[in-house]
Amino acid sequence: GAAYRSRRRALVEALELEGVRGFGSGEGLHLWLSVVDETSTVQALASTGWAVQAGSPFRLQSGPAVRVSVGNLAEADIARLAADIASALQAPRRRVY
Repeated sequence: GAAYRSRRRALVEALELEGVRGFGSGEGLHLWLSVVDETSTVQALASTGWAVQAGSPFRLQSGPAVRVSVGNLAEADIARLAADIASALQAPRRRVY
């Protein structure tokens, strides 16, 4: 538990340094991050080698979000993940026709 809290806290701090806000409350293995479009964010992160989960299967009424696991996140990768998340949030969004 202490290791997960430490990694989660470090990721939150790294994301804040990247200017990323919108974290859901919670503890443990996952960080919830509010996004404009779940699919675009998941795809953008996948293109950089990260696997995150769209939040839709896990939420009832909250807005779009992704679930980022810190369970096996190496501390050496935290800054790169934060930068890639910040970049993914800037990526062009899907268009609905």
